[in-house]
Amino acid sequence: MVETPAASLIADDLAAECDFFSIGTNDLIGYTMCADRGQDKVAYLYNPYQPAVLRSLKRIIEEGNKAGIMVGMCGEAAADPLLIPVLISFGLGEFSVSAPSILRVRRIISQWTKEEADALVEKIMKLKTSNEVRAALHAAAK
Repeated sequence: MVETPAASLIADDLAAECDFFSIGTNDLIGYTMCADRGQDKVAYLYNPYQPAVLRSLKRIIEEGNKAGIMVGMCGEAAADPLLIPVLISFGLGEFSVSAPSILRVRRIISQWTKEEADALVEKIMKLKTSNEVRAALHAAAK
C-alpha cells in the first residue's frame, strides 16, 4: 500500500522492491493535506483535486509502470467521475471500487481515449488550486 507522502517521494525505490502498488487514496490525501475527512473543522482540506495530491498520484503511477509492476488504486478517488480521465492519463492499471460503482466507472472509462485524457491532464497539471482543477475537470466531464 502506498499511502503516505514519504512513500510517494521514494516510489522509484519502492517499485524496485515490490511486486505491485496499491495506492490507498483515502490515507494519501489525508496525510498529504494534513486533514482528517472525519473531522468537521478540517474536512474541507481533504481534497483529491489538490495539485500536490495529483502530483503524488502521477509520480506513484509512473514509477510503478516504469518498473513494470501493476499499479492499482483503492479508496474513493478511484471511483471519482472527475478523476477517472486523470487516472487514465497517468496510466493507472486497476481501479478498485465498491460494487455499486463498478458500472458507472466502467462507463466513464469507456468514454475516454488515452489521447483525450492526456490533453486534459496537460492542462490541469499547470493549475495552481484545487478549485481551478475541479472546475476544469467538471467542464471536461462527459
